[in-house]
Amino acid sequence: AGEDKSFEDEEVEGGEIGLKSRWLDDSLSVNVSGYAYKYDNLQIESRVFDPANGVFGVRTMNAASADVYGVDLDVTYVPPALEGLTLFGAVNWNEAEYDEFPNAQCWTGQRLSEGCNADFNGDGIGDAQDLAGEPLLRAPEWTANFGFDYAMSVFDDMTLRFGSNTSYSDSYSASSTNFGDAYMDSYTKTSANIGLVGPDERWQVEVIGDNLTDEFVYGGCASTAFADNI
Repeated sequence: AGEDKSFEDEEVEGGEIGLKSRWLDDSLSVNVSGYAYKYDNLQIESRVFDPANGVFGVRTMNAASADVYGVDLDVTYVPPALEGLTLFGAVNWNEAEYDEFPNAQCWTGQRLSEGCNADFNGDGIGDAQDLAGEPLLRAPEWTANFGFDYAMSVFDDMTLRFGSNTSYSDSYSASSTNFGDAYMDSYTKTSANIGLVGPDERWQVEVIGDNLTDEFVYGGCASTAFADNI
């Protein structure tokens, strides 16, 4: 009550330039693009604790500005020597960081010596931290994926299909406060599938295995003291 929870519109300016190409009698497709964007009043989620109700909520606030730029590359190859096989891969390099963010939320228990040193009301207690130059939330520097799909004719005009896909993500911050324990380590996930398709695609039976490497990942993390029955 009595607190201003409003936030500003997010604005972005930038652009992208790229090339789409086909090679080797159209069996090889190569696409590459570069992008750069400047955000003003970037909307950031922050977690706040309501002691009256004993629950956490998500609040939207504005970072002053942020810069995002990078390069995308994807390749698809259909080998002429093996009908039905498609190979694919993609990689993305991404730099995303706050240009200005002087009022970023501090994590629970963060001390002045750890960067929570913006004292807005002059009481000697840090109210915020400055995250200028720090990475954006959930913005890994490198991501990639690669895999294949293969389809072959089998008895009675049916089609056997199988494939696999592997994805990789670099580490990233999972908290708008950027505290160290909230960084998700880099990880790799692999999935695979095999299926049988009936004549004229009237029916299909498929088995799908997702996350065969059994990776546990998180996209949001908050630090809090074990107090107030939390």
